[in-house]
Amino acid sequence: MTGGSGQGGDNFNECEGFDEAAELVPVNMFIQFDKSGSMDDNNKWTNATNALGAFFQDPGAAGLRVALRFFPTNDCGCNVASCAQMEVDLGPLTADPAPADTQEQALMDAIAANGPNGNTPLYAALAGAIQAAETQLMTNPAERAVVVIVTDGGGPPRPPNPS
Repeated sequence: MTGGSGQGGDNFNECEGFDEAAELVPVNMFIQFDKSGSMDDNNKWTNATNALGAFFQDPGAAGLRVALRFFPTNDCGCNVASCAQMEVDLGPLTADPAPADTQEQALMDAIAANGPNGNTPLYAALAGAIQAAETQLMTNPAERAVVVIVTDGGGPPRPPNPS
């Protein structure tokens, strides 16, 4: 192949007539949502839930498969395996509004049933979401996964490192 660098050579004859369609692969989004007490400060909870609701309702998100987990909970504090168990199982969003979009409805119902309380066990939450995404990809290697952490990062201060 020669030319094509914008310096006078546009000789891509080798590619002429070549046609290949892009193929979309399913994308799985695993959301870990911080419901610690600090999320109650400065409208963080309200702003985060409104933003997620708007995202779930956006017709542009149709086809995206979403799972949701809150932390901390009784079983998702410091236990990574428990944090890998999603509260709302992975399912596709549609362009229809809830309740016709049953996944959107399940996600919004879960959000409505939760509220800020507790500490911020961020390590277990993140590791659990990664574990859930890896498990999905092991059984469906042609798919893709993304992990989203919704958090203010607020929690009790860490003790200083001993010298």
